[in-house]
Amino acid sequence: MAQTYIDSVFETIVKQNDTASENTKSGWLDTLDICKKIVTDADILTKINFHKLLIESSLVNNGANNTGTNTSLDDRINNRDILGVEKVIEKFNNYSQLQVIAQTYFGVDEKDLSQLCDTDGLIEYYINHDYESALEIFIEKKNYMMIADMYCTGKGVKLNKQRALKYYQKVDNSLSVNNIGAVHYVNDSAEGIKYYQKAADMKLSASLVNLGNHHFKHEKNYVKAMEYYQRAANANNSTALIHIGDMHYYGRACDRNNTKAIKYYEAAAIMGNANALVELGFMYFNGYSIIKDRNKAIQYYQRATDVGNNLGLFRLGFLYRCEGNTTQEIKCFEDAAKHGHIRSCEVLGDIYKKRNEYYNAVIYYKKAIDLGGNLYIHLNCIKDMFNGKNSNTRKENLLAKLEELKNQVNNLRFIC
Repeated sequence: MAQTYIDSVFETIVKQNDTASENTKSGWLDTLDICKKIVTDADILTKINFHKLLIESSLVNNGANNTGTNTSLDDRINNRDILGVEKVIEKFNNYSQLQVIAQTYFGVDEKDLSQLCDTDGLIEYYINHDYESALEIFIEKKNYMMIADMYCTGKGVKLNKQRALKYYQKVDNSLSVNNIGAVHYVNDSAEGIKYYQKAADMKLSASLVNLGNHHFKHEKNYVKAMEYYQRAANANNSTALIHIGDMHYYGRACDRNNTKAIKYYEAAAIMGNANALVELGFMYFNGYSIIKDRNKAIQYYQRATDVGNNLGLFRLGFLYRCEGNTTQEIKCFEDAAKHGHIRSCEVLGDIYKKRNEYYNAVIYYKKAIDLGGNLYIHLNCIKDMFNGKNSNTRKENLLAKLEELKNQVNNLRFIC
């Protein structure tokens, strides 16, 4: 009964926090303080603290000072004790695989994801990277959302953005509207933003994150980006917390503060976001505002990798590169590339190019293109091939592969 009541309080806060009066918000804070006294479950306590942060942040934004000091979302997270690697990962492990997928790739809770998308096949797709089995399940279940995603990313099928659009248009919900915006955004940012805003109006916090990304990357308006990230964070979006952490790390729209960045990454990790584990691993490996610890960095990267996160494998590869362990470095990049990580394909292309193994370089560059990577990164490789630096490669095979690559580039120009 208590759990049902607390869940209803959470739901009310998320829905009404933007419009509720100061007195109402003060009442919510009192209610949450009472709930803290009767709850023993660590996950529920974490959610109570997070919702308190949301309320206090909005009070500050409205010019109110509820507790006198340290009432903003930023300040409250900054004043939390760092939980420690073991505690963060313990909390992360409490979540189901579907919850990790929901938080990491969709920016919603598992129960919300089940309303937006059939969840059958998601573990095969995101964690096991078994795209063939996943596609069979998606087709059987008529999961047009995920079939569209496969065509959009080129995982398990040949990349085809136009076909992806057709499948997204078969689905009528906020997530499909958001994803249609993502497809349009590549060539027409204004059109993409229209769809992002429409999805945001439908209460999809992931679209607020996308709007924040637009202002961060395209407009370089970091203050506006932070506003969107804060709004998404107020809707329990863990990806938004990572972006707010990034803002503190880079010093955008705020002073640079790695300690604050760590605590935002930590908050996202204990909500089940695997990308946050990767960012924490990065902070530990470099010793940014925390004691440098290689083993803890590997622990974070490995835990992210265990739940299918290719970014964890990619960062682990760079860790081994910094240590001069070329064998482990290439193994990590190859494993990530095998599962469709574009940047790993590009890095492997660069590695083989430097070794004068141009045939292997072209294979990985081509795979990067197949997955929707940047076409221009291949120009130097092509230039080297035609400058006669391919003496260690069977020329006929190389030229055949190069011709295939050039045709692929020409075809992609019309559909990306």
